[in-house]
Amino acid sequence: MGVPKRFIFTVLGAVSFFHIYAMRVNLSVSIDKFAPHFKYNDFEKGLVLSAFFYGYITSQLLGGFIAAKGHGVRVFALGLLSTSVLTVLTPLAAPNLPLMVALRIVEGMGEGVTFPAMHMLLGRWTPSKERTILSSVVYSSCYMGTVIAQPVTGWLCESSFLGGWPASFYVFGVTGTVTALLFIWLVYESPDVHPGMSEHERAYIKSSGMYEDLRGGGSSHSRNLITQSLLRKPLLSDKEAPSGPLEADGETEEYPLLPSKDNDSVPWKAIFSSRCVWGLILAHTCHNYGLCMAHMIHNFA
Repeated sequence: MGVPKRFIFTVLGAVSFFHIYAMRVNLSVSIDKFAPHFKYNDFEKGLVLSAFFYGYITSQLLGGFIAAKGHGVRVFALGLLSTSVLTVLTPLAAPNLPLMVALRIVEGMGEGVTFPAMHMLLGRWTPSKERTILSSVVYSSCYMGTVIAQPVTGWLCESSFLGGWPASFYVFGVTGTVTALLFIWLVYESPDVHPGMSEHERAYIKSSGMYEDLRGGGSSHSRNLITQSLLRKPLLSDKEAPSGPLEADGETEEYPLLPSKDNDSVPWKAIFSSRCVWGLILAHTCHNYGLCMAHMIHNFA
């Protein structure tokens, strides 16, 4: 039978995010080596380091919108590929400050689409019983990329390999490019369109209550579940709810659905009035602020 296709997707997703974060943070180490050579002052160093995030914040909504239209693999892979190619070109842009800032902005735009695209792909590729662990494998590799890339970048900067500091951009850029090409080659938009997947694995993934069938356009199923969770108004009370899965229209459902409204609209009001959502936003904001400062603050200590 071979390796299950969902595990191949998970491994490639993890390796991809390893490179995404490695290419994000290697500049924070290598800039100390080339900034004096190109006469960057502290303001210019800060501008180069922050330029990435100007692009990063602009592309996330667009990336999620396009990925939701059934183009998640292409959005994710092209985001990784563009970042990798620009990383390889970074040593050529470094002598020219405006060009360096522009390159980092575009690189941030490339990385900005990767998270929303991966959220969409995980919803299609992970069965509910494995979603937590497979998602953790994919996203925890971000921190592995940070932890490993910084000392490796420092070692490359001190070496004579490929000129020293440029090596960190060449190494991570080339391996990131290979990863992006593998992702395009081996990963499909959903189990429905994967030609090499066994029917057993396809049925197992589709048994998930949050599965989205691209061919049937069945996103209302997932959104009904999300809306019910946000509103925190279960259709059945705890006493009424059965202990096992529910049978509905011949299919096994793990959760009851809200009554269908025959539309495909996003429950914006439910989302932005949810205390859970705002709690996640606050926690994520604080997490990212600390992470970004950790990447950059040592340059000005």
